[in-house]
Amino acid sequence: RWVPSYRSSAAIFNCDDVAASPITVKMSVWDGKLNTDFCDVTLTLVDNQNACNGIRLAIGGELNTEKGEGIKNANVELSTVLAGYPKNQMSDFNGDYMFANLPMSMDYQIKGVKRDDWMNGVSTLDLVHIQRHILGIAKLDSPYKLVAADVNKDDKVSASDLVTLRRLILGLISEFPNNNSWRFLDAQTPIVNPASPWPIDETITINSASTDMMKENFIGVKIGDVNGSASAATGINTDNRSNRVLELKAEDKEVKAGEVIELPITAKNFKDVFGYQFTTALNGLELLSIKGGMLPIESLNYGMPKAGMMTMSWSSDQATNVSDNEVLFTIELKALKSGMVSKMINVGSDITRSESYAGADLSTNRLDLTFNSKSVESAFTLYQNEPNPFKTTTVVSFNMPAAAKTTITLTDVTGKVVNVKHIDAVQGMNKVEYNRNDVPVSGVLYYTVASGEFTATKAMIILE
Repeated sequence: RWVPSYRSSAAIFNCDDVAASPITVKMSVWDGKLNTDFCDVTLTLVDNQNACNGIRLAIGGELNTEKGEGIKNANVELSTVLAGYPKNQMSDFNGDYMFANLPMSMDYQIKGVKRDDWMNGVSTLDLVHIQRHILGIAKLDSPYKLVAADVNKDDKVSASDLVTLRRLILGLISEFPNNNSWRFLDAQTPIVNPASPWPIDETITINSASTDMMKENFIGVKIGDVNGSASAATGINTDNRSNRVLELKAEDKEVKAGEVIELPITAKNFKDVFGYQFTTALNGLELLSIKGGMLPIESLNYGMPKAGMMTMSWSSDQATNVSDNEVLFTIELKALKSGMVSKMINVGSDITRSESYAGADLSTNRLDLTFNSKSVESAFTLYQNEPNPFKTTTVVSFNMPAAAKTTITLTDVTGKVVNVKHIDAVQGMNKVEYNRNDVPVSGVLYYTVASGEFTATKAMIILE
């Protein structure tokens, strides 16, 4: 068992050595010049901590939320000065843990660690509560809620906690940079000042353990979740949204590849709203910016956590009302392909769950985005011909509010008529093809679509 080295030596003894004590070991000595010698040393080993007399003890307890829900899959660490420590164990489905067969008369330290399900119980509604607390409108009424709101782990609740929490909600970060997803407080350590619970005691210390200790309990706090919506047992958010729907609305339109558009967003029943959040899948569209309207929107309110996905989170400390015809915000987009906008945008919960919060009770409601195609059908619109420029063929597209006889006239730069077509246009989208037989010239031409009181003109370029 004697393990020598050049500068030091170590020995490990077990209970068999205690029983055989005194024992003889050989001690070797080096002088640094490869000269060695040895001698026999007699050691008497004393088990002054009763580690070998067959008496062992157990230490255990529970990890619960403030509401008493057991927290599963938390790592509980038990430390002492003996070799082989610290020991680790995961709490079970009920939040229980136990370490058995431990030596007596030792000092032990216990702590809990959990660094997963970061988004469990976290939403824009928590931002609303924290904002209202900071401004003194509605104070967080529990020391554990204050610990949850201290996202940056700097022993206070401030605007910087809001910024970090919103970045997690938007999917821009996957975890808190300076905190765990859960913190565990010694359940038996009293909180002297509930309005300012810091510093908090996150370690249970046992001195000279002499008997089983099975009530070493912790109170777990899910960081960021100040309204207690986290599921400690499953780690899965339950759907507590009401049947009320905040309906965001936009006007559908056809876009061409490369076109930059602005999409104003209005809403139906935007009444007493404190906040909302959602994920938008963009298929063939690139987000350029979001501009505030009736709602103040800043760059920290939205993000692109991954390609083709936009997330948004907006919150207010006061209930907000916006009439149905007023623009909440405007999305600026660039079309990467041609198509109808309604087919290229879809609101869901892929990253940030789609929901809104309204009313005096801050109820959680559903959120959806619908497109109004009425304006597309009722508007007379002339689109740029495609392709442009062209050599052989091109297509002129225009939208009609109703079926009607329509004339399409091509003229050159001098105003000379090159081609005239009379068609029976249908309601909605119409497409008319031109080839070189229709346009026996090159250079710049103008095409004019006229129907009743509607008329519009655009330019096309014909290549040799």
